[in-house]
Amino acid sequence: MEAYTLAAIRVNKGLTVEAMADLMGVSVDRWRRVESGETKMLATELINFHKVTGVPYEYINVPQAD
Repeated sequence: MEAYTLAAIRVNKGLTVEAMADLMGVSVDRWRRVESGETKMLATELINFHKVTGVPYEYINVPQAD
């Protein structure tokens, strides 16, 4: 089973970074940092991302921040 990056899912859904941040209820800066793996994605954000995109959890490749 292949998992897809947050950015790939967002683009596939036809959403800009700004639109995704708005749907997620976070700042554009925060969403960019989460998407790039610079900042860890919170569990609540993963749940919201799943709800917003409709993508099953097992297909979401969440980047791991250091």
